[in-house]
Amino acid sequence: METAVALQLSQRENLIISTGGQLMLDPQNADALMKNGIVWVDFETQKRTPKASALWYRDVIGKNGL
Repeated sequence: METAVALQLSQRENLIISTGGQLMLDPQNADALMKNGIVWVDFETQKRTPKASALWYRDVIGKNGL
């Protein structure tokens, strides 16, 4: 069921999706959700690396707008 929901959500845009850690441990779920995500996760080390879009959002939020 989780994978079906992850695949369905991966087709949508402009969403903020908050998941429990277990969902992202399944590579199929992670691949689906990271297509449009702003953080890249290395599954072997669990290291999270912000994508350029994450840094852009950080700056917008810091300025309280565009």
